[in-house]
Amino acid sequence: EVRPKNKWRPVPLATVELQKRASKYLRIGSETLMSAAEKLYNEGYITYPRTETEKFRPEFDHRQLINEFATAGGDFGAYASKLQNENG
Repeated sequence: EVRPKNKWRPVPLATVELQKRASKYLRIGSETLMSAAEKLYNEGYITYPRTETEKFRPEFDHRQLINEFATAGGDFGAYASKLQNENG
């Protein structure tokens, strides 16, 4: 018997959870992690790293953002393009 597979979309990591996982799995301290997160934020790859927000307002235009990211090139742009193709 084949069991159905449920694919849950991951929720964005809150800062505290990000710190826990970085410490546990990557052995990265909080200061190093937050410095890296701030750099990723400044380069536009992630949302503000010190927020605990896990939900976006309904009017947030995520498709437009993905469209803009798709032009970035490299792995990041390719991933954004894949999202566009899979989700219309």
